[in-house]
Amino acid sequence: MRVQLNECSATGVLEPINLPEAFRVDGLVVNYDADPRPDLASICQIGQLIELTRIFQ
Repeated sequence: MRVQLNECSATGVLEPINLPEAFRVDGLVVNYDADPRPDLASICQIGQLIELTRIFQ
């Protein structure tokens, strides 16, 4: 899957809970695998929380 995290997509906004510091760059396009985390809540509440299992450019 190739998307921009925290961008609106067909499934809505994704909010990763474990995004490595090296990938915290606005507009950075990445490939990733993730699991949804419906058991957690975010103070931001901007989108679905996900836990990244793999991320790379």
